Amino acid sequence: MYVKKDRKEETFDNMTDIHKHCPICGTPIPLEERVCSQKCQDVLEEQQAKIKKSRRTLTILMIVFIVVFAFIMFFNNLMK
Repeated sequence: MYVKKDRKEETFDNMTDIHKHCPICGTPIPLEERVCSQKCQDVLEEQQAKIKKSRRTLTILMIVFIVVFAFIMFFNNLMK
């Protein structure tokens, strides 16, 4: 008797190696690797630096906003 497998089981049975994909170009790579090449490593580091800079800028802007808001609220209460 033939038992039909679902697509997920067929896909898993046909895989040759367990792997992941390069976050930059999508090339299959071994699990212990982060990226597939030095070029992708450079791109990844550049992207991470941009994200870090954006987060730092946003944090500074939020702190400035809070300080200005507190300053306005403090002087508004003194003027009354």
